[in-house]
Amino acid sequence: MTITFKTGNTIRNFGGWYRHDLVLVDGIELMGFIQVRRRHGRIESTTHFQFLSSAVLGSDWEWLYRQNKQHEQELIAKQLLSAPLPVAEEGR
Repeated sequence: MTITFKTGNTIRNFGGWYRHDLVLVDGIELMGFIQVRRRHGRIESTTHFQFLSSAVLGSDWEWLYRQNKQHEQELIAKQLLSAPLPVAEEGR
């Protein structure tokens, strides 16, 4: 498993700057980003998952990877539950 980070564009704002870095696992982009910002003379980072309104402090790509895997499993379970059940043929 190869982990790479794709640095986003730096956007200047009042009092500093910020950027969103993408995380790629074996060349596939994870659903989420790591936000890096400079504010009041210090640099902060938070990790955000696309489908949650929460985030964790720091650059935690492992948390982002786990969230992606869990979301993927939930989607598979929903597809299995929503699939029509096979109907048995009568007379056999």
